[in-house]
Amino acid sequence: MKYQRLKITIAEYLQMQHPFGYKVEYHDGEAVLQPQELYIDGHLILTPHKTQRCHHYEVIRTNHQQAMTEAFFNAFQDTVEFCNWPKDDIRKHAEKNIDDYFSGVRGEPNPASRLLRDKTGAITALVLFIITKSGQTKLDLLLVLPELHRQGVAADMVASACNELQQQGVCEIYSSWHALNEVSQHWHHRFGFTDVYKQYFIQRKYSWYRGEIKRLESQSITEGAEELRQQKDRWYSLLDEKWQSFSRN
Repeated sequence: MKYQRLKITIAEYLQMQHPFGYKVEYHDGEAVLQPQELYIDGHLILTPHKTQRCHHYEVIRTNHQQAMTEAFFNAFQDTVEFCNWPKDDIRKHAEKNIDDYFSGVRGEPNPASRLLRDKTGAITALVLFIITKSGQTKLDLLLVLPELHRQGVAADMVASACNELQQQGVCEIYSSWHALNEVSQHWHHRFGFTDVYKQYFIQRKYSWYRGEIKRLESQSITEGAEELRQQKDRWYSLLDEKWQSFSRN
């Protein structure tokens, strides 16, 4: 995935809406939209899930590490999380991510983690769970290669893992996703995750609405302004006192 580039005049740039979550700059007659690193946390209370039972999910083994790295690269090389990254850098990140999973850098690997392979032995889907240092069980990584998208594989694999987690005595799990990755966000919501916003994210939403209101006011545009003010006030109310003080400055 590459940065979005819009050929517009400087006057048009000064009047354009800056999409939430993007850094927007103007260079050589183009508005350049760069996704920023911004994540949303999710929370799910576990309940029994029905599974399709038509796939053979395998337990994660250390000898899967190389194949897991390749699957990571194939799944994420064109996503918003790695926008404009050189492919060599994405591959290095994939290697580190999988290595860190096995070495417990992000948390202790949970045995409910599973993978799915095709007839050639290549990994086509993968779900990793960890137990963080604070004791939370977290969905650390979920990927499904494009050829299996929209076939219910992700939901079925996670559902199967969640059932095993419940057998372990786990009552709730956590996850996170990039705020601009709409596919991931919609999947998490469909599966039942609810959003848990950190103060930084809330402040960014508040600031975006405040900036958008100022932009409209500078152009004497009143349509939609009231709804924007309501949203600005709603996000401001979610900030704690420290962050409210920071946002006023």
